[in-house]
Amino acid sequence: MNVDEDWPRRAVCRGMDPELFFPGEKDTPAQRAAIAICQRCPVREPCLASAKRSGVTYGVFGGVFINHVMTGRPGRPEAPCGTSGARMRHRNRGETCRTCGIDQTARR
Repeated sequence: MNVDEDWPRRAVCRGMDPELFFPGEKDTPAQRAAIAICQRCPVREPCLASAKRSGVTYGVFGGVFINHVMTGRPGRPEAPCGTSGARMRHRNRGETCRTCGIDQTARR
């Protein structure tokens, strides 16, 4: 198995609640806590590289807070459904998406 393909198995966050890495606003205690978890991780670089390759628009990856949800990136397609970036996009827009497991109807 290629080292790049194997990195998630060595991630410190493996088995943690993924919501920890989608902390809301910038520079909050939750965001700092997520970044602190990443700082202990031996696979920060491949994590961040993978997030960038997949078009993630929001969250903490490799110790970096990515927030392109509201501004978007011209010429860049949105993250595909089923990814963490798409789930956050649906939450922020108040959308329901079966593929992403987001049900906004309960909030209304």
